[in-house]
Amino acid sequence: MLKNGSVVAAFKAIDAEEIDLVPGQHLEIISTHENTWGFGTNVETMKTGYFPLSCVNFESEEPIKQDSTESLCILI
Repeated sequence: MLKNGSVVAAFKAIDAEEIDLVPGQHLEIISTHENTWGFGTNVETMKTGYFPLSCVNFESEEPIKQDSTESLCILI
């Protein structure tokens, strides 16, 4: 089942499998990995890839425990 989230901190993709995030964008989260990375689609750009979970606020009923990846997000 997909989960929805909104971007709360920017992230600049470093590798081709990652996606850029800009605060205010919305994501459809397909899966999470090791409580640090998510995989999903940015609804605004329609790009799919990996992103740090610490840059995302989940809109689901069950929050996902997030380990520290805050240093990957760019606070603006």
